[in-house]
Amino acid sequence: MTELVTQYGGTLDKFVGDCIMVLFNAPDDTVGHPTRAVEMAFAMQDRIWELSESWKERGRDPIGVGMGISTGFATVGNFGSEIYSDYTAIGNCVNLAARIESISEPGEILVSEAMKSQLGDAFSLRAHGKRELKGISNPVQVYLAERN
Repeated sequence: MTELVTQYGGTLDKFVGDCIMVLFNAPDDTVGHPTRAVEMAFAMQDRIWELSESWKERGRDPIGVGMGISTGFATVGNFGSEIYSDYTAIGNCVNLAARIESISEPGEILVSEAMKSQLGDAFSLRAHGKRELKGISNPVQVYLAERN
């Protein structure tokens, strides 16, 4: 997965349990970052499917991963203290992406309304309903990204 992050111009922020947090457009500007983020997500889903198939052939349980993507302004930089600091992003859009990811089903790529507005017709985006998300006061419309 980390190779795909680099290939699509993302910045690997961190691993959180079984989650990968990826930033786009930070620390450097990335042309077309909304499209690149979704393209990366599709490439990751393809790779997960390949891994799952090879695991099934070896008698292991298949895996499935859901993804959540949002966009917006975030504060990005080194946070912490002199003893420990971490380069990361903080802000509402980061929390929204995490909450959207938490409701995604295996194989799904769910995007926020803000992402939808930046993606144009690069992908098929099907309304997936207004959803109640932990820590967010109003229901949020999410969209299921599908290849055209």
